[in-house]
Amino acid sequence: MYRAAEGTRSVDRKARLLVVDDTPENAQLLDAMLSPHGYAVALAFSGAEGLEKVRTGEPDVVLLDILMPDISGYEVCRRIRANPATRLLPVVMLTSSRDQDKVASIEAGADDFIARPFDPRELLSRVRSLLRIKEYQDAVQAQAAQLAEWNQTLEQHFRSQLEQLEELDRLRRVFSPPIQPIHPVRLAPGAHQGSELEGKFQREGEYWTVEYEGRTLRLRDGKGMRILARLLADPGRPFAALDLERLGLPPERSTTRAVASSNAGELLDDDARRAYRVRVAELGEQIEAAQTEGRSDAAGQLREEMDFIVRELSRAFGLGGRSRHAGSIAERARLNVMRAVRSAMERTTAADAGLGAHLKATIHTGTVCAYTPDPRALVAWDVTGQAGQRD
Repeated sequence: MYRAAEGTRSVDRKARLLVVDDTPENAQLLDAMLSPHGYAVALAFSGAEGLEKVRTGEPDVVLLDILMPDISGYEVCRRIRANPATRLLPVVMLTSSRDQDKVASIEAGADDFIARPFDPRELLSRVRSLLRIKEYQDAVQAQAAQLAEWNQTLEQHFRSQLEQLEELDRLRRVFSPPIQPIHPVRLAPGAHQGSELEGKFQREGEYWTVEYEGRTLRLRDGKGMRILARLLADPGRPFAALDLERLGLPPERSTTRAVASSNAGELLDDDARRAYRVRVAELGEQIEAAQTEGRSDAAGQLREEMDFIVRELSRAFGLGGRSRHAGSIAERARLNVMRAVRSAMERTTAADAGLGAHLKATIHTGTVCAYTPDPRALVAWDVTGQAGQRD
């Protein structure tokens, strides 16, 4: 029994062999040699009849005599090869010569040749070999057809996602202007500034210099730090997570990135994965140093951050290390921004608990994000470099 390639036929069936020979005795001999081994053998006694049975019977292998009165085996083979539907059909030429006929058979497009008188073992071996080739060809053709169907579905989904993104942009343009700050955090000109503090959030290469309540700290750059800078630069203003997730990307590239897949993209993009890898390395060193110096509390806080990153990475990768994907563009943006900001605030808290507490109390993330400080304890942030170029 010949087992079809997976995806080409749903059940096992006998392999179909077509013998084309104008001498009935020769054709029947081949039938007697092949049928006992589980093959379904069809016979044709002329070149024209052979071509017709190739068209209607869909054989898996053709065994073709060379010398026939109406159409020679060479010509039958050339016509099989010229037809797109049968151009890959395995053909065995039945020859009487071991030299000239073989060369001509190859030139006509034959896959193999067998010389008379037939050796049964050689005949069966060559037929089985060609059936394996046919099996692989069927699998490739089935996969190509499936791929074409997937490509068509992907193209339709791409257009649908693009239309959704364009509609989202249109709605944002329509509804963004009336949105008012969540809190009236800016004081009127000349008003008493009272206890307003001054803060600094300045990017310098790969690090941010942050000043708060007279303390200065240095934090490594990352998406979360840039989002924090954008929010701090404009307190009270709501920002769509979709816009914050694309900080530093030109509009054309960001649009393509958002819709050029059948889903909304990876749960963790390249920037987030790179930032997490860098942070994991830093945490390992810091935990080891804290343990060496006997600072158990600091080591515990660092381990909590490490555990958070490990959970995020575990959730973002599936079997075999493949990235998992989010279900919608807006949800993907919300999750990416939330994770980036949370990671940045955890790092900030580890470096300065007071600043970390302030950010946790005033930074709000979601579909819409904002920095909403208490008007009674404003911080005048001097922010520079917040629209820096993306890594």
